[in-house]
Amino acid sequence: MLAALSLSGYAQAEAEFEKAYLQIMNDSNWAQVAEYQVRQLLEGKTLNEAQQLLLKQKQCLALAQENRFYAFVNARFPEYQSYMRNQGFTKLYSAQKMTQEGSTVQAKYLVLRQELQMTDYPCEQ
Repeated sequence: MLAALSLSGYAQAEAEFEKAYLQIMNDSNWAQVAEYQVRQLLEGKTLNEAQQLLLKQKQCLALAQENRFYAFVNARFPEYQSYMRNQGFTKLYSAQKMTQEGSTVQAKYLVLRQELQMTDYPCEQ
């Protein structure tokens, strides 16, 4: 009986991880789509300041979502590895590599967020 409860709790934890992970991935995807759409709209044009700021805002919002992804994965790295293996992935980043990638994204995000802070195009989620 205890084993069944333990497995049930493990399955529930896996399901909760998957739900949160997929939501973060979906949010990140939509932020990237929004950035791409603005890039396409402005492609080949000489951009005025407002257009440049709009593009930077979309980049910042996409970076914010990517930063959120790395924060989530790094905080729950063993669950992430297990989930990815269950999805059929055999080659995964190490915890160190994932932390490094997350730090790089976070640094880019913070610089861009600071740059946009006092504009009409803040980087707010």
